Amino acid sequence: MVNQEELEERLKKLVVRLKIPQEDRQVCTLIQIIQDLLFLAHTDNAAELFEGKSVHAPLMLVLSSYSSSKGVQQVGWSLLCRLIEICPDTLEQLTRPLQAAKEWEVLGVHQQILKVFSQYSSDCRVTMVGLRVLALLLRSDMILRLVLEEDEEDVFVLVVQAMKMFPSMSDEHLVEFVENQDHVVVLAALQRFSDSPELLLQAMRVLLPLAASICKGSNVEMLMSGGSRCYSLVIAAMDAFPEEEGLQETACCLFRSFTSESYYNILVLNGVQRIVVRACQRFPDNAKLQAAALSCLADLTATIVQNKAVAEQGLEEGEAEENRGREEVEDMGLGWMEACCSALELHTADPDVQEAASWAIHNLLLHGVKHSEEEQEERTPVHRQLMVAMLLHSSSPRVFQAATSAISTLLTHNSKMRSLLLSSGLHVNLVEMMKSHSNSAEVSISACNLLKLLFQGRTASLDELTMAMTQILISMKVHNFQPEVQLEALQASLVFLCPDRSLREHGVSVADPDMADVSLKVLKNQCVVEGAHTLYLEVLNRFISSELIQRSGLKVLSSLADCSGAVDLLCQQGAIDTVLHTLQMFPQDREIHFWG
Repeated sequence: MVNQEELEERLKKLVVRLKIPQEDRQVCTLIQIIQDLLFLAHTDNAAELFEGKSVHAPLMLVLSSYSSSKGVQQVGWSLLCRLIEICPDTLEQLTRPLQAAKEWEVLGVHQQILKVFSQYSSDCRVTMVGLRVLALLLRSDMILRLVLEEDEEDVFVLVVQAMKMFPSMSDEHLVEFVENQDHVVVLAALQRFSDSPELLLQAMRVLLPLAASICKGSNVEMLMSGGSRCYSLVIAAMDAFPEEEGLQETACCLFRSFTSESYYNILVLNGVQRIVVRACQRFPDNAKLQAAALSCLADLTATIVQNKAVAEQGLEEGEAEENRGREEVEDMGLGWMEACCSALELHTADPDVQEAASWAIHNLLLHGVKHSEEEQEERTPVHRQLMVAMLLHSSSPRVFQAATSAISTLLTHNSKMRSLLLSSGLHVNLVEMMKSHSNSAEVSISACNLLKLLFQGRTASLDELTMAMTQILISMKVHNFQPEVQLEALQASLVFLCPDRSLREHGVSVADPDMADVSLKVLKNQCVVEGAHTLYLEVLNRFISSELIQRSGLKVLSSLADCSGAVDLLCQQGAIDTVLHTLQMFPQDREIHFWG
């Protein structure tokens, strides 16, 4: 191993070589000298080795003299980064000539780093090194002030341009940027220059890719931490400049990234829902803002309702005075739902907005927000808007899943809507989507669930029964190892094969009961002929530990057992063993035992 004396001698020689006038050496030699210094700066005792050597002084001269050499700039600024990290006084020494207000033989360090960004804006490696150096330099209040006051180059424009130039910057680099606390200077700018909307916007644009990276878990955790409290700075900026559309849009996108990390409670307690709704209502034509804002609302709804319940309980017991979230929930039916419906109407061509608005409507209704179609006489009814979203974006399973979820909650809250939806041919659209996206488990789950709700308590025609059942069975075959698909398919099958005659709309059958019985008998026989019973039996055997699947499956098989020859076929395929096994698996379940 090399001892400390040998390292010191090597460093001494390298520093001497670094000081040689530029005309006496080649660029490749200079790069090698800096690389050797960089190697020494990463040895175990680097801090002790470089202490008091003032390597930064000749290095800054080199960086100024060889500004046109990409190689020198890359390794040179990397070395300066390391020197600042291992020698705490390096930063102070870099500012001394600036404090003395004397002319340097070269540009000041703050001017040099800005020149690097401007000159090498298209080079990813140099830009990455430049970002690290800038973050370290800005720990100095003096350099921070000089950089912000620089007339020739706008530091925020340069940094944002760098991030725009390399949108595919690796997630490792983005994570490293935050782990090294380099983002702190951006947060400091947000706090210190809270009266400048332009600067606030640029700062938030820098934070956005950090929060939106694929490996963002650790980044968002750092940004949301007590030390950073990034969310409070963004809230303050949105409150200060509610009319600045670009700022509001970027802030909503930031909050969208934060909500995806499940920091719901802290965001709700700080009133994010209030400013997000306000932005949504103030800029209805901004599709990007609408998608981000409505996604936030969809994610935060449950937490707002829970906080309301806790606050009300505390007030009843005389234990708490805070009532955060209460007014927001009470106003949901007026403001929030209106914003969702407006977004659906204004941005029919944008799948992101349609998806976000649909999920928001679903969650609002799911958590008790009332909605009345009669209150929206001037607007297209929301159920029609949701159907339009499904049709216009038939190539998007995500929009379909969101829209069907919203329609399902609408239907759950208003059973009168069932006739409207069926007369509009929604069930046909659902079957067509199942055909078009036969490989999507999510589409099958959503479609089966909505078909089940649509036909509960109704008698369908033979054509409708056949159309729906055929596609349900196809989905079961395609997704035979997906328990969620199998369960929804079984429950949808039950509605068609074993209709509950007690669930007639308004207590009156919608069709001739005798004709209904004939259609049902034909459908059951057709299912047995086509081997549906075999499919159902396979599901029972495959998911023997699922109580819900066993309960639904036994009920479906029972409904088919009255078909001619069905019992013999089931016995030949081992149905008796399957039933006995299920009864043993769930000895306490009365319903399973009844149908078994």
